[in-house]
Amino acid sequence: MFKNINLSQIVSIVVISLFIGVVFVYANWSSPPASPPGCPSSNSACNAPINVSKTSQYKAGALGVGGVFQAFGAAVFNRSVGIGITNPTAMLDVAGTVQSEGYFQSNASALTTYKINTRRYMVDVTPNYVGRVVRLKRDKIMELCEDDDGCKVTIAMVNWDDDNKPYAVASRFENFFISRVTQILYHGVYSSTRKHWWRFSNNDIEGADNDGITNEWRVWDCYFTDAEAGSFDNNRFDDYFGFGALNVKGGNFSDTTTICRFIFED
Repeated sequence: MFKNINLSQIVSIVVISLFIGVVFVYANWSSPPASPPGCPSSNSACNAPINVSKTSQYKAGALGVGGVFQAFGAAVFNRSVGIGITNPTAMLDVAGTVQSEGYFQSNASALTTYKINTRRYMVDVTPNYVGRVVRLKRDKIMELCEDDDGCKVTIAMVNWDDDNKPYAVASRFENFFISRVTQILYHGVYSSTRKHWWRFSNNDIEGADNDGITNEWRVWDCYFTDAEAGSFDNNRFDDYFGFGALNVKGGNFSDTTTICRFIFED
């Protein structure tokens, strides 16, 4: 079928195809109607492209960056900023941990830095769990408290006098430290059964987690304990790694309204 097509005909077909392509591209693109200042700002076709000049530029719509975004000068955001969040509800809304640095000095040595985060862990033990130990998430406790500056622990008793002071809150707080788990034992052998010593600041309440002895910080009817389990009758025991929270049954305050709240802050 193609025997009668010669070279000149093939060249003609290629030239015509290229011409049609150029016309098609040209029809879909046109330059701005004039150059500044003759190009009126009211005409959207006059908007300048983003370029490398020193002239300030403003973009009304969204801007996506596929690579790393770097600001070599001051960055000013006049509205909410979301990190990991598409619809921020605060001036800075972060899905995750905000981390910064603190200063550390050992004896007369030069200053170094250590990491600080703003994450919190909060647990409520409500009346329907009264008398039963709620096991705390050990990885969260260790993340916040098992470091050089420890953590702050607040125990709050909520709605403890519903008749006279509905939803009133009474609270106490302490600094809390847990011994590091990376210590090497005899002949360099690490034991997974090593006891983790812990201690609160003001009242010198301390204990060794996983030693078979229950030690606790008691704030009215709310107990922070190194027991991990028990029954609904305040029975509890420390036979493994971890900590618990207890809303005491039959204490000095109402079993039916009192909420025990435990807050851990790095």
